[in-house]
This record gives sequence, C-alpha cells and structure tokens, in this order.
Amino acid sequence: ADLDGIEADQLAYSQTNQHLTAAELVSRKSHASLLLMEELELDAVLITTPLIVALFMAGMSQFLVGYNTSVMNSPSSVVFEGHTTFQWSLA
Repeated sequence: ADLDGIEADQLAYSQTNQHLTAAELVSRKSHASLLLMEELELDAVLITTPLIVALFMAGMSQFLVGYNTSVMNSPSSVVFEGHTTFQWSLA
C-alpha cells in the first residue's frame, strides 16, 4: 500500500511538479489496503470440500502404507512383545 502512494506521488510530481498532499496519500493508502484485503478474502474461499477430501485421503493413504508395512514385517515375537499388530503399526 505504501508503494502505491510513493508511485502516485512520483507520477504526480513528474507531471505537475507538485507532490501529493498528506490527505491524498492517506486516501490512496487506504484504497490500496482495501484492495489487498479483498484479495485475501478471495483466497479464503479457495478451501473447498474437494480439497479437504483430497487432503484427508492423502493422509489416510500414508497411514495405510505404514500399517501394511508393519503387518508384512511384523517382528512382534522379537520386538515389543505383548503388543498387538495395530500397536506395532503406530510405533
């Protein structure tokens, strides 16, 4: 927002040899801040239901890979005696 005010001041000075007043600079800064806020609000809408489902599925697939690896390589009789296969998969 500050850069927009500086650019506008430089442009006004190059065209009219007068700098912008403090009120004009504040007005431009508030307008630029509002534009930035609108852009941030639009980004908040990008979290959609399909995105949440995809993230959940990606997380669950990693858990399943770990679980299946532990089932295939279950040394429960040697390591962690007394624990179930499920407890071994979480370890």
